[in-house]
Order: sequence, then structure tokens, then C-alpha cells
Amino acid sequence: MGETQEELLLEIEETKVTMNMAMLLKGLLRPVLYLLLTIPAILPFAAPVMAIESPDRLVVVVNEQQLRQVHLDRVMNELLPMASFHGGVTVELKAENQDKAIERLIENELLYQEGVRLGLKPDAMAVKDAFRESVKRVGGKKRLNEALVLYGISEDEFSRMLKAPMVTSKVVEQEVDKKAKVAEEDIMAYYEANLESHFNVLKRRFRHIVLKTDPGDPQSWGGVEEKASEILKEINGGADFEEMARSFSEGPRKEKGGDTGDIDRSQILPELSRAGWAMKQGEVSGIIKTIYGFHMLKLEEILPLEAVPFEQAKVQIERFMLIAQKQKLKQALLESLRSKADIEVFID
Repeated sequence: MGETQEELLLEIEETKVTMNMAMLLKGLLRPVLYLLLTIPAILPFAAPVMAIESPDRLVVVVNEQQLRQVHLDRVMNELLPMASFHGGVTVELKAENQDKAIERLIENELLYQEGVRLGLKPDAMAVKDAFRESVKRVGGKKRLNEALVLYGISEDEFSRMLKAPMVTSKVVEQEVDKKAKVAEEDIMAYYEANLESHFNVLKRRFRHIVLKTDPGDPQSWGGVEEKASEILKEINGGADFEEMARSFSEGPRKEKGGDTGDIDRSQILPELSRAGWAMKQGEVSGIIKTIYGFHMLKLEEILPLEAVPFEQAKVQIERFMLIAQKQKLKQALLESLRSKADIEVFID
């Protein structure tokens, strides 16, 4: 059986220092503890953002629930995780993202409160694991409780912070994910409406000559390029491309006169694709350099558009439409919650 909230709070209480002791140590410990609180993933309410404002500063009130700077810093870390990891967030970067962070903070709180209203509860074992992980990462229960006291975070608030993301996830799962559905006819309608622009493949057939280079011997490339230039000169002078491919190409289709068969852009190197799809039928390219060697192409045929079969496109379309529908449902839910909420922001 999972621990009750009382048992969880008792774990915190067991090693909690008194407020008087915390205030006595404040001058020495505050910089150290805020550093601990600002290491990525140390605590559920901590964030590795630059400590510019006091963590006690009131940021926003959502239906009488006060959210402070320490809550905002946590959200800021979600928005700027890599910047935080690589040396902290600058004043300028933090200011640029403050409005977005406040909006997300409000949305998270609205979703949590809705979860409480719906009677959704986090898994007790998951809460217990989150608490133990916080204790482990911060360096023990004593140091955790010193931090809680120093930053004015009550036992109930800390417990709430542990549970809130789990409850919020349950709300999204119940009210968004499980309600998002895409009908077969809607998938087909999307496919038909976007067939020409999204689900047609343009294929071409080329002949290809390649003279390979040795990546380990760049000095030899000049000689290979010179030989490629001579071959191209002969082709432009009237030599048959197919025969030149049979005689000189070092590619796998040498015996077929360099015939690539019908291919789409994804089937050849990007450098060849860019050149080949800019050519006109019957045209011969210049020399194209890649890491594999020096190439020449002749565009033999531009094939008619080939439609991707519906069954092949169906999974991709359904995934796309589900994502769009979930976004729409979540936005509608947030707008509904916001319209009934009493929200006051205290910072610009």
C-alpha cells in the first residue's frame, strides 16, 4: 500500500530544522541552498535559471492560489532547458520569455485545479518516488528541509508541488487525449483534399557516371576531377552518355549504362537531387562533387506524378490529425477554465 499524505509529510518533518536555526544559518546557507535549488532536476520546484528575483516574490494568483517566483523559475526552466544547462539564463533571455512562462504557469495551475475538482489523484508510489528522488539529489532530508524553510515553502505546498504535474497529466489524458478521435472518412477527406500537394511523388530516370575518390587521400582528388572533366568534354562533344558510363563509370549501374531506374528525390544524394531536379529532359549536368566522388547525370525521363496510395498515407494523416485535434481540445479546455477563473498577475 502506498504512503498516505500524512506519512509523506512525516518523512519531511523527521529532519526539519526549526525556523530559528534556519534564520541563524541564513546568511551562510542561502547562496549555497539556492545553488542547490537551481541545479537542473534537483527539486520539482527548482529551476536552473539565473537567481535575479527573490523566490518569495508573488507572481500570480489563480483562484486564490498564490504562485511565486520559485514556481515561475521552474516553468522558465521547462522553456529554456538547454540554455539553463549550458551556464544559466541571462537577464535578457529570461525577460524575453517571461510572459510565455507566466502563461504556462497559469495554465498548469488551472489544469491542476480542474484535476482536483474532477477528483483525479496521483499514484501514491509515484509521489513517494518523486520525494525520495528530490531528497537524494539535494543531498539528504536535512538539506531539503533547510531549503523549504528558507524559501517559505510549507510541507503542504511541497507535497502539492510533487503532485501537481501528475494530476495535470491525468487531466490532459482524460479530457484531451481520450476524447481526441479521427474518423476514417475525415482521413480520406484530408487525403483527397491534399492529394496533389502532399501525396504525389515526382519520379525521374537518369543515367549516372561516377568516378570515385579516396576520402583518405585528398591530394588525389585533383586527378580524378581532371579525368571527369575529360569525360564530360567528350559527352558534350557528342559521345554517347550510356556508352561512356559503361566504359568509365565506377558506380553499381555501370553495366546498365548508368541507368538509375525510376527514382524519387529521397533515393539519391542531396547534391545529385538538387542538380537532377533542376534539369530539363535530355540535359547533361556539369560535374557534381560529393564525398564519394565526381558525378555526372543525364536526365532521360520525367515521369508523370505518382500518387501515394491511401493505405500508405493513412497512418501519417491520422497521426497529424490527432495531434491537431488534441491541440484544439486542450486550447478549448484552457479557454473554458480561464473564462471561469479569477486570475491576477502581479508582475509586468
